[in-house]
Formats: sequence, C-alpha cells, structure tokens
Amino acid sequence: DELSDIELLVISERLPDELPLEDVQSWSPGIEGAMWYGGTFEDENVELVWWPPAHVEERVRAIAAGEIVDYARLRTAEAIVNGIPLRGERHGGWTARLARYPDGLAARIVDDVTAGWLDSIRSQRTNLRPGDTIVLTQRLVEDAEGILHIVFALNEEWVPGWKRLADRVKLLPVKP
Repeated sequence: DELSDIELLVISERLPDELPLEDVQSWSPGIEGAMWYGGTFEDENVELVWWPPAHVEERVRAIAAGEIVDYARLRTAEAIVNGIPLRGERHGGWTARLARYPDGLAARIVDDVTAGWLDSIRSQRTNLRPGDTIVLTQRLVEDAEGILHIVFALNEEWVPGWKRLADRVKLLPVKP
C-alpha cells in the first residue's frame, strides 16, 4: 500500500560495495558479517537487512529447536516462513524446518514474558507520578507487546512484526 516500504532480507557471504539507493544510512546489528541499510530507490523507502548464511542457519536451528523465546530474535521465523525468495535454494529448507511449532515453546514464551510481572505489579505505583506519563506509557506498551507475544504463542503461530497487526490477529483462533 502507499504507506509501506520495501524490506528485503539478503542472505549473502559478502556485504555490497555499493547500493543503488539514495540517502543511504547503515547500521551494524552486532552480528559479524551483518548490516542494515536504509535509503530510497525511485522515491520508495527501502530497507535491506544483510545476514550471512551461517547466521540464518544457526537462528533457524535454534528457533526450530525451541531454544529462542525473545520477540526480537523469534520474529525471524515469521519473516522466513512468509518471505518470498528471489533466488537460491536455502529458503525451502528453512521453511520446512519452521513448518512445525516446537513442542513446549508456547509455555516457555509465557514463562519468559510473565517472569517479571509479579515484581512489576508491586512497583507500578512509581509509574503513577504526575508528569511521568511516558514511563507509564512505556510500561503499558511493553506489557501489550508481551500479551501479543503470548497470544501468537498460544496459537502456535510465529510472532510477526507489529505492522498490519489487526489483519494478522483476525486469522487467529484464540484472540486477545
């Protein structure tokens, strides 16, 4: 749609020497051989995430084994499963390994998300100070994201990014 940008996960051993983008920005996510690039191409916003194949292999292995529970790394599964490969043959193997939600992963996600909730309830009064609205808002957003992570886990669906969330939630048998 008119609000979307172009997002590509590029799996390659080599980082590019140059890109056909204007206003290029880059950021290294702390993964050896990985890089994020943003810019524009023919007035369209473009994001390129560059990952080495060994990183993707290990991430898929760990997700398929149920070892990863945090949102930031787990959403890789949804990106791969719903990604459209442009070339190469690895994608089919990765999607096959991620076709089944790992046994026990939903329970581990629930445990991870809720681990700090009891302590947090006791300390919520500190978020009610006049003028500290941003602190309370931040906490509410974190809790809402945690609840969504649990909802997708209970449905044994890979947690997505939060864009177009309403459309994704409509398809779930168990809804928030």
